[in-house]
Amino acid sequence: MDKKKKRKVLGILYAALLFLSGCRIVEPEKRAYPLVLGIDEQDGIYQVYFGMAALPQMTGQEKEGEEDSQGGSGKGYLMYTGKTLEEILAAYEKSQELYLDMGHIQAVIFGQNLYRQTGQLTQILDSMEKTSTLGNAAYVYRSEQLEEVMAMNGENIQSLGEFLAGIYENRMDESHPLILRKVYSTLHNEGAIEEFPLVFPEGDGLSVVLESSGDPV
Repeated sequence: MDKKKKRKVLGILYAALLFLSGCRIVEPEKRAYPLVLGIDEQDGIYQVYFGMAALPQMTGQEKEGEEDSQGGSGKGYLMYTGKTLEEILAAYEKSQELYLDMGHIQAVIFGQNLYRQTGQLTQILDSMEKTSTLGNAAYVYRSEQLEEVMAMNGENIQSLGEFLAGIYENRMDESHPLILRKVYSTLHNEGAIEEFPLVFPEGDGLSVVLESSGDPV
């Protein structure tokens, strides 16, 4: 292929990337990568936790004294509040330099307070389904101690998202894991909410009760 044809092909590929990304291409090092999402609600206000991937630690490239590249909070998560998911995402964008890339989220944990309120839960699920960057393959859980569980990300547990994904992936007898796609489908087709597995702190780690078995794992 001569140089002129090569430049033309590269130009077409670049234009395609612009189209697919909504005319916004962000370099990997300028992105924040949450692997786990926590959501709860209190008095009409949502609390959303973004459990970030500790990329420097995971790749062995962390430097002594280097600040947290996923927002600089020193925690394994960032938390925002708002009346809608859209408002929360806008608040993140205004306060953080890094683009929020939610395409790698492996697990979503709903707070028990939100889980008990069918109307509010249905509303946030509808917003989540319309947020195309989130996808629908993340594993779904609930917790009565959401903030404590999220605080374990990057601390007691190196990657909470990977840990919660592994709960299913390491159980060969679990043929029907609960993922967002199934939650959406049951809500649309049956007007019902699935029973989410329960995750809770236990000692220095976490225990999970999969509703199909009723036993902690």
